[in-house]
Amino acid sequence: MPREKFDVVILVKHGLYPEFIKLAKEGQGSTWLSEIKPGNIKIIHYYGVPGGKWIQFLDRLHEKLRWQSRISHYLVRFAMQLLSVPFLWKIPKTSPAHHLGLNDDEIQCHVIDTLFTLRWKQLAIYKFVSTNYDFKYIYDTNASSYVDVTNLLSQIGRFSDSPLYAGNVPLKGFISGANRFFDETSIRLVLKNKMRWNPALLEDVALGKLMKSLDVKVTELDSVVVSTIEETNAIDEAIFETNFHFRTKSKLGNQRSDALLMRIIHVRFKQHRSS
Repeated sequence: MPREKFDVVILVKHGLYPEFIKLAKEGQGSTWLSEIKPGNIKIIHYYGVPGGKWIQFLDRLHEKLRWQSRISHYLVRFAMQLLSVPFLWKIPKTSPAHHLGLNDDEIQCHVIDTLFTLRWKQLAIYKFVSTNYDFKYIYDTNASSYVDVTNLLSQIGRFSDSPLYAGNVPLKGFISGANRFFDETSIRLVLKNKMRWNPALLEDVALGKLMKSLDVKVTELDSVVVSTIEETNAIDEAIFETNFHFRTKSKLGNQRSDALLMRIIHVRFKQHRSS
């Protein structure tokens, strides 16, 4: 049976925790995911297995120690590197799921969802896509991102490098895990060299180091980050001509308000294209 072919497979990573499920439905699900999609793209939502309260506590402690001091940072790195050695070769299995209740395909990766195990979740979904589809590009994003598909398709039409590793660069040497492109060649390289993808570092930082070691250059792209209603309303009109990725990172009181910012961006895109 021939495999389905797509110009780009859009991967949206989630965590199966209440605030992220709510964000998926009220943010992405009611904005850019609700639009009619061209036939040359495939959207897949993916997530791991939610951890219990003890796992979530350890995950928070791990992150706190990582940033608390230089000494604790390196102690955590050493411990995580030692702990992960027996599992570096492993790529978790995947299975179809429907926990978010969205209209696109959902895939559950059989690994506990923590920041430390994110590397394995990425490997699982990359292998799933490589095994099941023919594609030119993979675009990897997350639940707090608004993606304009029209501008994204225009962007991939401008790519020429292969292997491709492209997206916005928060710090020199790596591309944000919320906004990155690969082509089929670079995904094959990642899967082939998975043992060199260091789980003791932040996932996107470690992937940047892996790509550098493989002589895959960084192709830098733009992204817009907004954290307030005022910032979102103040986005320059010209941005909507070409920009495809908007990262929402906001809170109103103790609640995340990313969904509200996504809805404002969505309205602004509609107004821009109707003017």
